[in-house]
Amino acid sequence: MTSREQGIAKIQAHLQAYLDLLNELTDEQACQRVKVDKMSGVDEDMREWSLCENIEHNTIVNHALKARIISLLSGESSDEYKNFDIKKDVMPGLGEPFGKSDTDQFIASVEGYLAAIAEYESLKTAATAEHPIFGAFNAHQFHILFGFHLGIHLKQASAVVDLLKKS
Repeated sequence: MTSREQGIAKIQAHLQAYLDLLNELTDEQACQRVKVDKMSGVDEDMREWSLCENIEHNTIVNHALKARIISLLSGESSDEYKNFDIKKDVMPGLGEPFGKSDTDQFIASVEGYLAAIAEYESLKTAATAEHPIFGAFNAHQFHILFGFHLGIHLKQASAVVDLLKKS
């Protein structure tokens, strides 16, 4: 099983990779939609996103995962994401338009998560919560999912940047 430290290192590396990709694009390019080829983990309705939409999606998911993990670690239940729909509520564009200048929200979602879990000695909780696709996860397993999810969409983000640079 992936260790907590390996998970943190992966999350930090993915954050930096997203920032590097953003730095390759102008503001306009970062908000330009591009349809990527089919890829594992990227639903059909997520294939035609801009890099900014990809990052907005990750920001939404990061907040939801953080809430779930902290709930498991603290033993305090939260109704904040009780009726959260992993197909609808993670889509970009539900709030204010997200642009390249809004990436500080993404950075804060990652750094805030890492700061929050640093307060706990262990992430291996006896308590679990249901993930709608993968089943029951403890806090450590959700922690690994945090980095895994960033990685899936990092592949998509890289493909978006590659297509934009070719056009």
